[in-house]
Amino acid sequence: MATTALFLDGWDEQSILGTDELTGGWFVQLWRNGSDSERPDVWVNAPTSVALLDDVLRGTGEPMRKVAAALTESLAELKPHPPPR
Repeated sequence: MATTALFLDGWDEQSILGTDELTGGWFVQLWRNGSDSERPDVWVNAPTSVALLDDVLRGTGEPMRKVAAALTESLAELKPHPPPR
């Protein structure tokens, strides 16, 4: 499993993006900035990057352009680890 910070403005203080080697998919754990909860506000497991984008959009209510840019930046940080799919 590889993980990196998720650089989504407003959610970037604690949130992470990672690969799940067991399922071959992705996961995201998102905490809204300022949250003191031990559990993420949004927890997404997705089989593909497209499903990941859709689920993060639904879970956060953030604009597509903002979420897509954050995921792109964070996914670049995972390299040289290949994406699951």
